[in-house]
Amino acid sequence: MQGEVTASKRPKNSALEVDLDFEHNVRPPPVITEEVTASLEELITKGIIEVSSSLTYYYMKYFTPNRYSSFLDQ
Repeated sequence: MQGEVTASKRPKNSALEVDLDFEHNVRPPPVITEEVTASLEELITKGIIEVSSSLTYYYMKYFTPNRYSSFLDQ
């Protein structure tokens, strides 16, 4: 092997005509099984419950009258 050929020694568009073979360093996609599906569904359900409870807390805190406000005003 002599190394890389300079542009003056290489024919024009020669790399377009050659079938280059190289490997990608990419992880293979995960295998979708019943366990993976169940764990994803569980994560989604937990996220929905957390958002729902935080929105309920926010609503109760800022949009409902405080039961104790009359006592605090005195």
